[in-house]
Amino acid sequence: MRQSEVAEEPASLALAGGGGGVVAPDADQRPEPVDYAPPRDVVVPSGKKARVEANIAAIRLLQTLDAEDRYATPDEQAIIAQWSGWGAVPEVFDPRRADFADERAELESLLSSAEWNRARHTILNAHYTDPAVVAETWSLLRRAGFQGGLVLEPGSGSGTFIGHSPADAQMVGVELDTLSARVAAALYPSAQVRNESFADTAVPDNSFVAAIGNVPFGDIKLWDDAHNRGQHSIHNHFIIKSLDLTAPGGYVALLTSRYTADAARVDARTAMADRADLIGAVRLPTGAFRRVAGTEVVTDLLVFRVREHGQEPTETTRQFVRTNDVTVRTDLADGDAPPARLTVNQYFLDNPHHILGTLTAGHGMYGQDELRVLARNDAPLDRQIADVLGPVIDAAVLDGRGLLANRDLVVYDSSLATDRGLVVPVEKHGEVASDTLRYNSDHNLIERFDGTEWVDSKCPKSRLAEWRSILELRDTALSLVQIQRDGGDPADKAALRAALNEHYDAYVTKYGFLNRFSWKQPPEVTQDEHDTRLEAALTTWLDTEGPNYGAENMQDIPDGVRSRLDEEAWQPKSAATKRQPHLAGALRADPHLQTVLGAWVSNTPVQVR
Repeated sequence: MRQSEVAEEPASLALAGGGGGVVAPDADQRPEPVDYAPPRDVVVPSGKKARVEANIAAIRLLQTLDAEDRYATPDEQAIIAQWSGWGAVPEVFDPRRADFADERAELESLLSSAEWNRARHTILNAHYTDPAVVAETWSLLRRAGFQGGLVLEPGSGSGTFIGHSPADAQMVGVELDTLSARVAAALYPSAQVRNESFADTAVPDNSFVAAIGNVPFGDIKLWDDAHNRGQHSIHNHFIIKSLDLTAPGGYVALLTSRYTADAARVDARTAMADRADLIGAVRLPTGAFRRVAGTEVVTDLLVFRVREHGQEPTETTRQFVRTNDVTVRTDLADGDAPPARLTVNQYFLDNPHHILGTLTAGHGMYGQDELRVLARNDAPLDRQIADVLGPVIDAAVLDGRGLLANRDLVVYDSSLATDRGLVVPVEKHGEVASDTLRYNSDHNLIERFDGTEWVDSKCPKSRLAEWRSILELRDTALSLVQIQRDGGDPADKAALRAALNEHYDAYVTKYGFLNRFSWKQPPEVTQDEHDTRLEAALTTWLDTEGPNYGAENMQDIPDGVRSRLDEEAWQPKSAATKRQPHLAGALRADPHLQTVLGAWVSNTPVQVR
């Protein structure tokens, strides 16, 4: 089978003792790392059964490569390339589907329970992209001025965008699904494939000259204190973070659900517009990726440019933030149903030729009106994209808004520049909340996590020892909370409680109660301040309340009113404040501090004088 042919059945793999198919190389002929050369056509099987069988064949081969600790041969890569994930074949995980019982049993025998659960959960948003569209998206970046450098692919799946990247692109893919990440690493050993949630990816902002890909879609919100404080849905989160990680002058070209552009709420698009300009967008027909991904969603290709210092948002960008409700005719398939009112992005309403089809309305799976795009013609999708966005990119370049970011402008990160292949970060920074503190024994200082890296917390030297003790209390309290939540061994719980009490007693002996405080009194009011405030209060009363009492001048103000206002004029400008200098500064901002403070919430607060 030639690489350019569409595979309808998975290629066979002969393992130890097998007959036909692909045979593993001899030990003394270990393959060199070579990137797979993907064709522009779809290579995954079209039938559901064939897809599952192709996925299973890829898993078996990956396990063989792991066992033999070697790279894949080109023939083996052709088998692995037929992997398409589980988004189009959720039936294999449904125990009610007897017709997939054999495949389900085989898959369960290959995966651990943890791998099985992870694979089962990916059916919600694991969809893949037509290679022709991928290749054209790369052509647009080159047209914009791409001249090499680090390029990010968030939610990289099996690496379709990596595979079509130009030789001068240094690719970094991020993929949560372990199997898909292993597929990408086996196909493209020259790339860095980070097997982690993109929410956990901790690299400096401005690290990439461009970002490209097809972001996952869903009403899922990931915790990412550095790049998703707005708690945006996963597709918008990935776009916003990609914009943050791309250097000024860089391009971000991402496929996403239409809901990024069409959502009535503007906060996610506003966050995008705060960082970058929309260069152009195109809306693809419904089911554009049906063949490769088995999905019917309406997809947009959005092309952004990260603004350089001092640049103002373009009118196109302001247009993209807005939406409008429009009347859309009902799809003929739904009979004589009346037209529907749907929300559509203003950019597409003002640029209808950027919609590659006709807007219609159909009924969604829950009966609601759902926007569809009926293709106008059978022209290749990649050619239609080029015809619409190509001139837009050309105009941006002439206007000085081409892809100007390059290797010299990005923030250097050694891990991105040197690591290749499958990377599972040892330290999951994304699991560390911003402003968390830790003690660095090598440098004898308290460090703060700023969302990307550990930095000096500026702890006063006079407080260093006490802060260390408080952090030990915090860590012990967190361990106790975790073991109680997980239903741990009673003996372990008792040991942690004892350790926590022992640490606290030692702290109290040396420093005093953790919740100790003192009052800071406001400065006393001077006679001049009192007189000024009283005169102002009397004047205000005379203007607002005086007519009700027949009072026309100061002498007419009742004695009771004058006495009350006089007393109020002596009151301090602010209330007394509670001071806890041992808990101030970066320590107060630590998100886990309340865990240790709450452990002694029943203690009587102690005032120190």
